[in-house]
Amino acid sequence: MSAKGLVMRFISLVLISLMTFESAALGINVSLVIPDTKSSLFWQIVQDVSKASAKSLQINLEIINHEPHRFGSQEAIEDIIHRQVKPDYVIFFPFDANAASIFKQLELASIPFVTLEQTFSDNTKLKLGNIREKYKYWLGEITYDNKTAGKLLLNTLITAHQKAFPNEKIYITGIGGDYDNIAKARQAALETIIKQNITDNVIINQIFPMFWKSTIIHERFPLITKRYPKTGVYWCASDQMALEILKEHQATGTHPVIIGGFDWLPEALKKIKSKELSASAGGHFLMATHALIKIVDYHQGIDRFFTPPRMLQFEIISAKNVDKFLPFIEGKHWYKIDFSNYLFSKASKDKPQLTFENMVASIKK
Repeated sequence: MSAKGLVMRFISLVLISLMTFESAALGINVSLVIPDTKSSLFWQIVQDVSKASAKSLQINLEIINHEPHRFGSQEAIEDIIHRQVKPDYVIFFPFDANAASIFKQLELASIPFVTLEQTFSDNTKLKLGNIREKYKYWLGEITYDNKTAGKLLLNTLITAHQKAFPNEKIYITGIGGDYDNIAKARQAALETIIKQNITDNVIINQIFPMFWKSTIIHERFPLITKRYPKTGVYWCASDQMALEILKEHQATGTHPVIIGGFDWLPEALKKIKSKELSASAGGHFLMATHALIKIVDYHQGIDRFFTPPRMLQFEIISAKNVDKFLPFIEGKHWYKIDFSNYLFSKASKDKPQLTFENMVASIKK
């Protein structure tokens, strides 16, 4: 073989070696356990964005859906643990009542796991301890600041009311979720006003728990309006409930109201565009994607973002920016994103943070 032939063969062998190494490095198997059986539009978006980011990151992603309660979670995790071939990592939404039991099972099975959202009571927090303190396979948690988001949404709705109806007293009715920690955190700002009676211009009528079910609103809306006919703002713990409040009010209401929620559901954003809804807090559909990005870095030996855990922030969509963001969500443009740009192992020192606004901006470049 000629010298040139030897050189070309050497280069070919090096390239094959590099391709094999890259494939091995990025061939990560992850199971994402979702507390939903396709009835929640929000969790459908979480799944879709997770699929897009996993494909971009060259992760083999398995999505497992279960009924949204602790028994469904237990069954899904136990199925994973008892498999002959287990995933490299598990991402799941824990339930307070059986978190310690599931953590122990994953620990005994030596499966690294990442949790989504901080849903634990104080007693459960004591049992679990800090991340990697008692359970070394608990790599970290992805948590959004629901408390700050609830206040952000409240202030946005108050501002919208002041603009639409200057000098009028603002009567706010809260449409809450359940009695879980997420719902409590989101409505904390309303509770503060109730307890402290901060201002005479803003009155919180009451917070009605709807157990995250928009169907209950149809039954209870007549009673709510009868009790609080002067309601000018409906603060809702989810967009699905905000949409139901809008539907009921349009069918029976006699005066315009300001309505806002959480989750950035496409239908809610369309209503913001048409000025029927005022605002939605969201961006947390990126929770599992944050976990996937951190897992890739961790898998490649970079362990600096899981601990200590930090709160991620919600973003607000209102009439001011809905035209900028709605096309991205409707078009599912997350499939156009190169999520590896958010990896520490690849990105430069001035890399952008993974936020919805930065994702939208990257498409325009």
